[in-house]
Amino acid sequence: LNKPTGAITFFSAAGTTTATTFTVTNNTVAATDVIILNQKSGTDLYDLMVTAVALGSFNITFRTTGGTTTETPVFSFAVISGSIA
Repeated sequence: LNKPTGAITFFSAAGTTTATTFTVTNNTVAATDVIILNQKSGTDLYDLMVTAVALGSFNITFRTTGGTTTETPVFSFAVISGSIA
């Protein structure tokens, strides 16, 4: 998704309390940007972290905080343009 804001819909699967990481490819992202994440939908509650930001991509690491429902959660993101200070 090459936009500064958007939503990521997961495939239908049971949540896990083990941390998992995936890469979001987005050509609007610079290495100096800040990524904001939140959970838009889903029965389980998720712990979301941005664990790397690079030119054209960022990594999200996530896990449930207890639930293991089979669902398709949606996470929203926003890219805040940064600068080298």
